[in-house]
Amino acid sequence: MSQSVSISSKRALLVNRLLLIGAGAAMLHAGIDAVYASWAVVGADINIALWLLFLYGLNRMGHHQLVRWGILVSLSLVLMAYGSVIPAANGLNLLFLPMMSLAFVLFDYRQHRAKLAISLFMMGCFLLLEFTDYQLLGSVELQEEADRFSFIANFLTAGAMLYFSFSTITQANYLAEQRLQQNAQELEQQNALLSKTNEELDRFVYSTSHDLRAPLLSMLGLLQLLENKKSHEPIEPYLNMLRNRVHNLESFINDIRIYAHNNRLPLAPEPLELGKLVSEVFTTHRYLQGGTNLDLRQEVNIGQPLLLDKERILTILSNLVANAIKYHRQQHPTPFVLVGARQEEQQLHLWVQDNGPGIDPQIQARMFEMFYRGDERSGGSGLGLYLVKETLEKLGGSIMAESTPGRGSTFHVWIPLANTQKAPSEAPLSMRG
Repeated sequence: MSQSVSISSKRALLVNRLLLIGAGAAMLHAGIDAVYASWAVVGADINIALWLLFLYGLNRMGHHQLVRWGILVSLSLVLMAYGSVIPAANGLNLLFLPMMSLAFVLFDYRQHRAKLAISLFMMGCFLLLEFTDYQLLGSVELQEEADRFSFIANFLTAGAMLYFSFSTITQANYLAEQRLQQNAQELEQQNALLSKTNEELDRFVYSTSHDLRAPLLSMLGLLQLLENKKSHEPIEPYLNMLRNRVHNLESFINDIRIYAHNNRLPLAPEPLELGKLVSEVFTTHRYLQGGTNLDLRQEVNIGQPLLLDKERILTILSNLVANAIKYHRQQHPTPFVLVGARQEEQQLHLWVQDNGPGIDPQIQARMFEMFYRGDERSGGSGLGLYLVKETLEKLGGSIMAESTPGRGSTFHVWIPLANTQKAPSEAPLSMRG
């Protein structure tokens, strides 16, 4: 819809330019006719110029269709009237050819009947002058013989109109080619995105069916053990194992919900105090396995609220903090997880640092893939870092991982603040470093 409105506006501007050129040409004729013709001709030239300026005003007011017909029909009648009382050697009939070409400029490609009707009308006017003695104004002799200056003026006017028509058509063809190339590039990008989506969908269906089925089968096995246990055996170990399976299943389903939410819902920026959000994340994850022994720190050097999508920032922080807690070194005397943040011009810089075991380079190369588990001890869904990457794509952000085996890891995240007030970004994710 917006594209058609834009094309219509451009055509309206072209009509305005054409009307001003026509009015100028009429005034040029008036100057020449003031020297070489009668004052009646001069008055007619001035009336034509005023009529074109009137049409210019109508076009500026939005009566585009009426103006297009008015230009072509009225100028055809004027040419026919002048041509019937002015010697043919003056070259006035030359103007019929550019007038016919103008029909293809003023009407769009869908208005075939309009272009055909006006072209036939002009052709009929031209043939009527060429093969009959028809005089629209009667037997009025405005000019008895041809003169060189009138022919030159008519030739220049016809040339200017033809140049305008062909340059406009050429420009339209160029813009159409540019648009086709742009559409081809967009189609190529969409095909690549579709291929990526299909590949991820296949992997998603396979992994989801496996990861949903495995805990259910495990719970069924535990229930059978409960049914067959001896009466004196304690029940608590079985209940704890069932509880762990349920928690894993619930966590996996929550990751799927976040994935669907991130893909389908638009950004929802709101004033957000980042320090409070980090504290909420720490409170939620402190009681993960081994989390009670960790020193959870924050260095949020931002005093004022920022416009951010809370759910998506929470997804990023929660997954990075959970991974740092989950993979910390239990034997380390002072294990810690640090969340830092600062504003760097028009972007937010977040980082999550730990002094855990670090990440093997081979794992770093694949850790953002869907369902990739670099360490089977995690027991997670394999969606955590993939969700971080997908969420950052929506925010137009980037991520960089720094890790040295045996010394810890730091994940740096940059999020453009301006993008949080716009629609979801289609810009590709930048994986720095």
